[in-house]
Amino acid sequence: MVNKIKKVTPCAWPYCQEEGKFPAPCDPRDLRKRILLCQKHIIQYNKSWNGLDGFSAEEIFDMQMNPAWDKPTWKLGEKQKMNEEIFNFTHGADKKVHGHDFFSDETEGYQQSKYDYTKNLDTPKEVYEAMQTLEVP
Repeated sequence: MVNKIKKVTPCAWPYCQEEGKFPAPCDPRDLRKRILLCQKHIIQYNKSWNGLDGFSAEEIFDMQMNPAWDKPTWKLGEKQKMNEEIFNFTHGADKKVHGHDFFSDETEGYQQSKYDYTKNLDTPKEVYEAMQTLEVP
C-alpha cells in the first residue's frame, strides 16, 4: 500500500498557518484568479470584498445595461421590422441567415408567405380587425 501525502495549501491571510480550503477571487477584473483562505478568514474576506473595486462609473453602467448579452433588440413601434426578422427564415441562396448559411440548399427558390399564420378562417371578423389594429401576430 502506498501512502499518499496530502498537499496542504496554507491560508493566504498574512501570518495564518491554517489550511486554505475556501477559494476566493482576488481580483475584481479576473474572477477566475483565486486565493485559498481558512474558514475564519474567508468570512472576514467576504465581508470586505467589493467586486466593483477599481471599476469606473462608466464601466459599472455598461455592465448594468448589458443584461441582453448583446442580443438584438427593437424599439417600441418597430414590431413590423421585428416580425420580419424573426419569421423571415428564407433569404435566398445568395444571402445568409444571421451570418450563417443554414438554409441555402434547402430553400433555394422557395419563398414562404410571411403572414399566413395571422389568417385563421375561424377567427371572427371583429377579432381579426382588432388583431390587425393592435398588430398582434
